[in-house]
Amino acid sequence: LIVVLSNMQLPGYDVLIAQSYLMQSWVPLWTEHALLSHCWFLSNMVVYWAAFGLVYKLIRKLSLISTCSILSVICVLPWFLVIVPAASNSIEADWYSEHTWGSNDSANDTWTVMLKFCPIFYAHIFVFGMLLSLLRHRVKNIRNTGSMVVGHCRWSRRVEQKLLLVLSTIMRFGAILGYFGLILVFSVKELQPSAYKLSARLSVLLPLQGLVLLGLSPLPHLIASKRLIDPLAFLFALGPTWIGEVSYCQYILQFIMYNLFPVAFIGNASFFFYLLGASMLSYKFIQEPAANAWKKFLPKNDEGGPVCLLPSFAIGRVLLIPSSVLAVILIIAKSTYVPPRFGTSAVGDSSGLNPSNSTNATSLPDVMRVTTEAVDLKLDWTFVDTTEEENNRQLINPSMLFRNDENGNLEWIRAARAHSVEEETNQGSYGDQVVTEQLLRFKSSIALSREPFTGDLSAGFDEQGIQ
Repeated sequence: LIVVLSNMQLPGYDVLIAQSYLMQSWVPLWTEHALLSHCWFLSNMVVYWAAFGLVYKLIRKLSLISTCSILSVICVLPWFLVIVPAASNSIEADWYSEHTWGSNDSANDTWTVMLKFCPIFYAHIFVFGMLLSLLRHRVKNIRNTGSMVVGHCRWSRRVEQKLLLVLSTIMRFGAILGYFGLILVFSVKELQPSAYKLSARLSVLLPLQGLVLLGLSPLPHLIASKRLIDPLAFLFALGPTWIGEVSYCQYILQFIMYNLFPVAFIGNASFFFYLLGASMLSYKFIQEPAANAWKKFLPKNDEGGPVCLLPSFAIGRVLLIPSSVLAVILIIAKSTYVPPRFGTSAVGDSSGLNPSNSTNATSLPDVMRVTTEAVDLKLDWTFVDTTEEENNRQLINPSMLFRNDENGNLEWIRAARAHSVEEETNQGSYGDQVVTEQLLRFKSSIALSREPFTGDLSAGFDEQGIQ
């Protein structure tokens, strides 16, 4: 609905149908053309949800040593994105930077989109999270029962005892250690991995993120005995639970609410309170009732009982019905909606091509969203011109740059061309013939301005700004 009201083009039928079933990240041709493209990870979650039973059955009986070993291997996998370009003279570290959003013209585009969004390349994060939960469960059981789930090898028992000691320490201080490491990586340029825009996305920092998760999940015996736990875990526990409950709604609604927000430039916290209010309403009236209904519908499984390898037909039917309804609605919207075309003329009509005739030009709206990432707007820039001979000039080709000045304040640097066209018609001769000569004389000056930005995009240029 927002796309239609913004006069934007809807994606193709294949993209709309794929997104209705949360499959938009599975095929590179769909991903960057989908509505709400920032929700690509929800498409991945469908695959991981369907594969959860199979993966859980494979890992549920792993020992503490095996779990730690697999976690270590997974932490190494994202580093191949750094190691391979470094070891090859033919591959640049930032090879993915050649890709532009929405482009699928080359193998570079396809690989970039797949590495950024495809569920295959994030499966290691899914498995890492399951193993991390299993690791915590193993440590908790060993602490409660005092028994090691290992073979009869004395070496294995000794290794597991040392692992238990290390993991117990991590679970008491992991969050503060992990966050400290992340702050260092993001703050010190020398510590940042190469190709970080893609390697960090594929979780090259997975060990630090794992430390944070373990530290924020203190073991029950530490809480019961009121022993020292991770300071950040203690601090976060003091916060209200609704902050975490509405975070999912904020993730979904952030760009929707921005498109509905009346101000394009966000200079204060008003938008975030606006987003928070919408997220709380969505949680209370949509997410919470849906979650409660889903819990009642799901069958109960014992921890040690059999595990379903795939979702049942009944569960699939419940999920497919609303997706199919959404797909039908989007197909109808696509087939019946034709976005208006601004500034175009009929075939054979040359009235819009005459530079000296502006009376027949199609009037553009003051603000028009061209695509999801681009907005065309009327600036209404003016300038002071004291010379009589140049009083017909118009400002064209505007350019703007926002940056922080030496005091840290937002600075606005802008430029435009003050342009005019003079037309003369005279009688002349060409050979022995009398002809009509038309002379077009173009006059241009550059208007420049540098000033603190106050939020007004329609400020004018003074006389000193014209060069």
